[in-house]
Amino acid sequence: MYCTLCVREKKHNVFTAGTSNFRVKTIEMHIKGVDHKAVLESQHLRRNNVQVAVNRMVCARSKAVIAAMRNVYYLAKELLPTHKYKSLNELCILQGCETLAELRVSENAQYTHNDIVLDMQCAINNVLKEDLIVKENGVVARLKRENPAIGGTHCAAHKLNLCAQQAAAAIPSLQRYQRTVGSIYGYFSNSSSRQARLKEMHVILDTDDVKLKSIHAVRWLSFGEANVALHRTMRTVAEVFQQDAELMHDTMAETLAKAMLTYEFIAINSLLCDILGTIACLSKAFQLKSLSFANVQPAVTSTINALRAMQIGDEGGPKFQEFLANIAENNGETYFKGEKIKATRAMRQAVDGVRQRFLNTLIQNIEDRFPDISLFSAFRIFDPRCLPRDNTERARFGRDELRTILDHLCPAGREPIVDTDTCSTEWPPFKELLHANYSKNSFQELVKIMATQHASFLPETTKLLAAISVIPMSTVPCERGFSVQNRIKTKGRARLKAENLD
Repeated sequence: MYCTLCVREKKHNVFTAGTSNFRVKTIEMHIKGVDHKAVLESQHLRRNNVQVAVNRMVCARSKAVIAAMRNVYYLAKELLPTHKYKSLNELCILQGCETLAELRVSENAQYTHNDIVLDMQCAINNVLKEDLIVKENGVVARLKRENPAIGGTHCAAHKLNLCAQQAAAAIPSLQRYQRTVGSIYGYFSNSSSRQARLKEMHVILDTDDVKLKSIHAVRWLSFGEANVALHRTMRTVAEVFQQDAELMHDTMAETLAKAMLTYEFIAINSLLCDILGTIACLSKAFQLKSLSFANVQPAVTSTINALRAMQIGDEGGPKFQEFLANIAENNGETYFKGEKIKATRAMRQAVDGVRQRFLNTLIQNIEDRFPDISLFSAFRIFDPRCLPRDNTERARFGRDELRTILDHLCPAGREPIVDTDTCSTEWPPFKELLHANYSKNSFQELVKIMATQHASFLPETTKLLAAISVIPMSTVPCERGFSVQNRIKTKGRARLKAENLD
């Protein structure tokens, strides 16, 4: 019988030489002996020393990994390629960041390869994705379970885009026009030589060198921008098509030239410049960071009035009027700015029908999607710029709207967000405070001012403003994330995989 611990430590006793005495008392005596106790103490000390060393190594590596992941995150946020990771780490070490030096295990294990970067990005992505997943399955519905008083709003810019899209979808002439505009853009965008010929033609004709633009179904202003760009370059584009058809026998160029040089195509282009230009102004207003509920309804009303004005008479908007002024008849032929175009009676009637039908449907869609909702319209009373200057009018101002807001945010049977009676009591002094000091401030500025300067004087009104301020009118800030995505995933970054982009 041997003691393996004593043998390993090269002790000299009966249990290292081997014993045939198998009595329990013999084993107990050895365990209590000096040699065996010394061996146990050395083993315990060695085990502790190893544990301490391991702990120190793990701690140092953890800090090094955290520092490395910060660099990986920095590269992603600054849209820099992953192969910059190694040089960024080296720069940090050179600048005195000794923590990153612990990332190196050996000469062959330095954790600077691109695969390590992808692993770190994946780890960061997983953490962020877990936070996002819990928000799925109907955000508004889930939030309403927590607070029934919460209000769900649709993005104003999105709704406006849908108004125009759906109005055009029901009119075959507009769909045909849109397909032609897309084909014109594709003809030049797919060929550098065609782009060069277009540029040369701009120089020859002394016209504006405006870049043609594509149509994106999900972008709010893309169709209007593409239409305006074509309007400004129409003469040049048509000339290139005619030359390509004549000299190069390009059938596509010939087809597009025939499609463009018609009364219907040019008239619809001018008509859409007026209509979509008006819509674009409203869309840009909806994309402002300072957009408030007080601005929405007046902006919508003025846009509808402008569109209705285009329905009056036969002239329409300014671009359509300019088109009609440049139409000339000579010996039964129709000319536009001296260029012969195809014009039939059916085309003229079709244009008139498109104008009336598109405007009618568009106006109806806007009115349906932007109704004067009592709750959201009531929020305008908190915009200082809406406050009447007349004392009598100001005294009556906002009573009914305040009651509408309080009834919604503080429903019966739920713990109220604010004390409704106190809010009603604070309403007159609140209005006078605005009139005297903040009549030119925006709603967003007012919320900050009330929270920092007047919370003790008007506590319940301050709470009410805070509750209203978190209701968004558009998702523009979120949508700008897609623009960031497009700046990352460029045509030149063909090796960037979807999971890494994510």
